[in-house]
Amino acid sequence: MGLKNEIVKTLCERITRAFYEKKPFKVIIVVPLLPGFEGDPGDQASTVLRIQIHWQKVAILTGEDSIYNTLQKTCPGINITDYLFFFSLRKWDVLHGSPITEIIYVHSKLMIVDDKRGICGSANINDRSLWGTGDSEIAVCIE
Repeated sequence: MGLKNEIVKTLCERITRAFYEKKPFKVIIVVPLLPGFEGDPGDQASTVLRIQIHWQKVAILTGEDSIYNTLQKTCPGINITDYLFFFSLRKWDVLHGSPITEIIYVHSKLMIVDDKRGICGSANINDRSLWGTGDSEIAVCIE
């Protein structure tokens, strides 16, 4: 795999191993529903918000080296949803007799793999954070 994003590369390698060994393995990723910037993604003024959404989509789904495209290439016939799950969080309450809901912004970055390896830090899973040429993010890998 020619992936530059080491987290995506590692996740793809581990899912590929589980697929070929026919063993259960689950990756559960909790991400914010929207990046933590003010604005509406459809509003022209929300350029930063749209850029963040774009890079997240590229890393997960549409990029040549995205998790989905890499797994489709390396594991013909894979049902990716058997291995990979994305969730966002919301909270709800009742105000003046009407239900209300709001997004819970998830900002922590923690991953534990096979109870043997972990990563913790400020780096996001997207390529912009992990290529080392864009964001000023940091993370530590623990083995």
